[in-house]
Amino acid sequence: MNLTTKNKRKNISECKALVFILLIYFFIFIQVNHAFSQNSQADSSTVIPASTGPLMVLQPGLGIRYKINKKIRLYQYFRSYNYLNDKTRNFEEISFGATYNIGKINRFYFTSTLGYLLTLGNIYNIHEFRPKFYFTTSYHLNHARLEFQNRLEYRLKIGGNSGASLRYRPRFLVGLQYNLGKFQLSPYIYDELFIGENGFSEHRTKLALSVRYENLSFTAGNLFKIKRTKGFVENRTSLDISYTIPTRKKIINK
Repeated sequence: MNLTTKNKRKNISECKALVFILLIYFFIFIQVNHAFSQNSQADSSTVIPASTGPLMVLQPGLGIRYKINKKIRLYQYFRSYNYLNDKTRNFEEISFGATYNIGKINRFYFTSTLGYLLTLGNIYNIHEFRPKFYFTTSYHLNHARLEFQNRLEYRLKIGGNSGASLRYRPRFLVGLQYNLGKFQLSPYIYDELFIGENGFSEHRTKLALSVRYENLSFTAGNLFKIKRTKGFVENRTSLDISYTIPTRKKIINK
C-alpha cells in the first residue's frame, strides 16, 4: 500500500469522524432548543410582547494578548455596549485573565481559563464584579474545529440592584480555518446557554468571521440574544480588534 492510498484512507476516516461529531452536536443542539421552546410555551402566560422589536446593539471591543510560553497566555479586553434604541442601557466591560494549555489526546485539546470581569455603568462606575472559570475541550480535524466550553461565573452586583448569583454557561461551537498567505480566516457559529440558580433563562447564538494577520486579529459578527420568556430581545453587531504581543526569545550566549 503506497503513501497516497494511506493518506486517502486517513482522510476518509477523518471525514467520517467529523460527520459523526457534527451529528452529535446538532442532535444536542436541536434537543436542547426543543426542550427550551417547550418551556417557553409553558410559560406563555408570562411572556412580555416586545412593542418595538429587539434592541439593536453595537459592540466594539479592544484586546491584548501575551503568550508567556507554550502553556500560559494572558489576555485583557475592553468592550462597549451601545444600545441604539435605549441609550440608558449602555455599559462597558473590562475583562482579564490567564489561559492554561492543559494538553491534548489525539486530536482533542484541553484548556482552562481563570478570569475576572468588571461591568461599568454610564459614568464608568463599577456595578458588577464577575470572577469566572472556563474549561474547554476542542477537536481539530483538517480545516474544521469543534468546541465545547464550560463557563462558571459568580456575579456580584452592587448599588441599587445589589445581589449575588452563580451561573453556568455551556457553549457549543463549530468553526473552520483557512490560510491565505499571511491571512488566516476563521468563520464560526456557536450557541451558548445560560443556566442560573432558577434554571435556564436564555441562550445566545452568534455567527462571526475572524481574520488574523500576523499579530493582529479582527473579528466581526452578529449575536442573537433570546430570552426564554420574551423571545428574541437583542441583536448585537460586534467588531473586536486584538493584538498579540510577540513572545520574547531568550538569547543564549555561546
